[in-house]
This record gives sequence, structure tokens and C-alpha cells, in this order.
Amino acid sequence: MEYHVADIKPVQAPRARWGYVLTSAQNSYVAGRDGSCRFPGCEVLATMRGKDHIVPYSHKVPTRGGPTDVSNLQSLCRTHHNLETNGTWHASTDEGSCTIYWVDRHGDGSTITLHASDQQKNLKIR
Repeated sequence: MEYHVADIKPVQAPRARWGYVLTSAQNSYVAGRDGSCRFPGCEVLATMRGKDHIVPYSHKVPTRGGPTDVSNLQSLCRTHHNLETNGTWHASTDEGSCTIYWVDRHGDGSTITLHASDQQKNLKIR
């Protein structure tokens, strides 16, 4: 199938929501934006599962934790989600999840950036 520029429209980011569970629109948006696991060097495809709050959501006091918003979400494969959850690695961002900074428990780090041009490629639908 061939697409023409006039046929492709950018996707609007879904709104943030109260609560821990993502909406299907948030899930789809993050999977399309990320394309694969956001851990450096990992190429496991992003799926409708495996989304992670970069700033952790607080189940006890939701207003003190990270929001359920696409700017605070990333796709992670099960392996890297578990490594992040158990504290082996820590992810942070200060740019609305386009750049993710990874630091291991020893303080060694790595950075992965999803460039705006990559986002535009992943976030266009017919």
C-alpha cells in the first residue's frame, strides 16, 4: 500500500487521567511513539502491554506520584520493566519522555533519545 503525504495526519496525544491504569488511547499512543522497549539497546517491539510510569505512580497518595500521562509513560519489555521495578536500573526524564536517562544502582548511566523526527514517523496514521 502506498501513502501520500496528504493522506497522513498527526495523532493528538491523549489526555492525562486520574488513576493507575492507562486508557486504550494512551496505550496505543505510547506504543506507536516508542516503537520498541525504551531501554538502551533493546529492540523488543512495543506492544499494548508493558507500559511504565517513569515517575512512579503513588497508589497511597496519587497526587504525590507521577501522572498517568503519555509524557510520563514509556514502553518497556518485561525484562527491563522488572529491572526498573526492582531498582536495578532507574529511568528519569525531563523532556516529556522524548529523552530517557537510565542509571544503574552503581551510578553508571546511559541515555536514549527518541528524536522528534522518529516520533513523527511512528505517530502518523491514515
